[in-house]
Amino acid sequence: MKEQTTLTGSIEKITYKSPSGDFTVAELNDGDSLITVVGSLCGAGIGETVRLGGYYDDHPTFGVQFRAETCERCMPSTAASILKYLSSGGIKGIGPATAMRIVSRFGDEALSIIEKSPERLAEIKGISTAKAIAISEEFLKQFGVRDLMVYLSQFEVSPDESLRIYKLLGASALEKIKLNPYYTCSDEIGFSFERADQIASSMGYGADFDFRIMCGTEYVLRHNVQNGHTCIPYDKAISVACELLGATEQRVCESCEKMIEQQRLISDNIGDKRFLFLPFLLWQ
Repeated sequence: MKEQTTLTGSIEKITYKSPSGDFTVAELNDGDSLITVVGSLCGAGIGETVRLGGYYDDHPTFGVQFRAETCERCMPSTAASILKYLSSGGIKGIGPATAMRIVSRFGDEALSIIEKSPERLAEIKGISTAKAIAISEEFLKQFGVRDLMVYLSQFEVSPDESLRIYKLLGASALEKIKLNPYYTCSDEIGFSFERADQIASSMGYGADFDFRIMCGTEYVLRHNVQNGHTCIPYDKAISVACELLGATEQRVCESCEKMIEQQRLISDNIGDKRFLFLPFLLWQ
């Protein structure tokens, strides 16, 4: 097993980035030398400072490389690193000349201005108010995934998993996860209910949390599908959900009826018995 270590530095050059962004080859300046790093860099661009976790590997063709398994992005903090980042073309609407004007005007505060006071960018010749807002929105979109990764890392969510969550939930992903951590056990994200439950508990949500009851009930039906069944008797679904969630029958029934109203679950009778379906199975 390779020895794990950390590496911190600024990205000087990106040699290759896969279309999905899941694999990058870059040159990292750690203050002493340039180091080739490969792996998922979470969308980090030239001029950004990153803290990588991983190991050194001697590739038979390309030589010594650092294989990044985790990546924490840090905002460029000095005028020089901000200029390099903005000049790289990473933010739509900012080229080298515009980057120079922004940094000359705002110095070390340039990124803070873009993030929090974008209207001030219109003080610079060639930047309209509309363009200033568009630049800020692009910047916030890029660093939204960084904030999500930093927040979820405390719950042992990997950068790649955070990126998948961000791609599904969009720019408001962090806010949505904070309000409902059970988004993570959707089919698209793929966390188990138990893992989502652990994250929610760590965030301070209790056993009676509405989203927990609803998600747990859905989980019972999805598990049933994996066992080859397209539906489940209503009373059995309620019984199994009560056992899983440690909730009362009344509480689970109330939650179930709410999901039926929202068409997250479908209720239908077969003969004289009531069954529950997941919508995609009934409507195929």
